[in-house]
Amino acid sequence: MKTNIFFLGSILWVFLLSGVTSRIVEAMDGMRYALIIGNEKYTTLNSLDNPVKDARGMKKALEKVGFYVMYKENLPNKQAMQATIEKFVQNLDYGTVGLFYYAGHGVQVNNKNYLIPTAVNFRSEREVEELALSATDDVLRKMENRKSKFNLIILDACRDSFFPKTRSLWNPQRHFVKKRGLAGMGSMGYEDTATFIVFSTAPNQVAFDGGVDEEHSPFTKNFIRGIKTPGLTLKRMLEVVAKKVKEETSYSQIPYHTYVGPSESINFCFSGCRKTRRQPRRQPRTVLPIIINP
Repeated sequence: MKTNIFFLGSILWVFLLSGVTSRIVEAMDGMRYALIIGNEKYTTLNSLDNPVKDARGMKKALEKVGFYVMYKENLPNKQAMQATIEKFVQNLDYGTVGLFYYAGHGVQVNNKNYLIPTAVNFRSEREVEELALSATDDVLRKMENRKSKFNLIILDACRDSFFPKTRSLWNPQRHFVKKRGLAGMGSMGYEDTATFIVFSTAPNQVAFDGGVDEEHSPFTKNFIRGIKTPGLTLKRMLEVVAKKVKEETSYSQIPYHTYVGPSESINFCFSGCRKTRRQPRRQPRTVLPIIINP
């Protein structure tokens, strides 16, 4: 009997040393699920250099802080992207943390944002609405409808220019998108559900891809560093990320985010929050809309 107890104790000690305990603690605070999509090999639009490297970097960083990650690259059409979203949101329910990350081309049409599959050919704004993934209807609403504890939507989109590969001066496709970048997005504001929406750059602006020789885009590079930094609340982390991106791009790119939800959820941490004596043990559950622009 004593031998069995000693054996079980030894196994538990190995688990402690390997870091499994940290994942158990995270699970007790709400299981963490992420969907990561990197689209870069476009057939009719300009291809991009870094979305897949960015997506892989995010996957690695998130898995290290306890996320169960669903990962996809170069999804060719809207149906493939929608099917992936549907499978992902089935993991979410009350008490879970859900994170969606997208790197690739994005565009706004009629004040709605669309994430672009890799094998579509647009000839009008109407075709964008029909053939691309709606960031609001297909991502935000489906995540929030699951009533999960905390949602985080990160769009490192609008990289460079949304032009076809053939750049004829008379190409009718060249100027059919009337506005640059993404339009501002807002949460549906469900009670007891917190949602952060993070853009790599401000609405109506274009983000830097980073170039073929760079490991990541300016935004994702600094976001990954933030994930790896213990003790940072998400609010503070986004302030640091915004500062770094602005400095590295000479203020040509200014990250943007909004938040709506219970007041205490703004202190979400990827790598564990530092507790201080000044923090109350319980925060009020009052739902407060908060909009933060770094």
